[in-house]
Amino acid sequence: MATENVLKGNCHCGNISLEFRTKLSTPDFSVRKCDCSYCTKMGSRYISDPNGELTIKYKDENQVSKYSFGTKTASFLICMNCGVMPVAVCSLDGQDFGIVNVNSLEDADHFGRHSKLMSYDGESLGERLARRKRNWIAKVIYTDD
Repeated sequence: MATENVLKGNCHCGNISLEFRTKLSTPDFSVRKCDCSYCTKMGSRYISDPNGELTIKYKDENQVSKYSFGTKTASFLICMNCGVMPVAVCSLDGQDFGIVNVNSLEDADHFGRHSKLMSYDGESLGERLARRKRNWIAKVIYTDD
């Protein structure tokens, strides 16, 4: 059985921090880069593991913006103090699913600079939500410091 890998990260000022527990090792991840205008402008790159666990911590939840656009089915959690977006979440059937922005991880350099460019144009709303349910982190926990 694989050992647990704990990836930690945060926004620049530390108001939003994350702990991602997974059995995957760094080389096992497929780092994805979405080609939508938002992700392109932010330079975000994402990883997830449907069998993993994501804990999101806020020092001051009032300083967290939940930005949604397009289909408005995902919320990008952005620190209003420093402007960094470490995670995105999507609520499906009463359960939150999440993805981690690799650039916010303490060990981001271990993932290299290569990312698979993904285009979701032409994907129906049902297909998009099914993909997230299948591929995103299925256990998301929120806490405050």
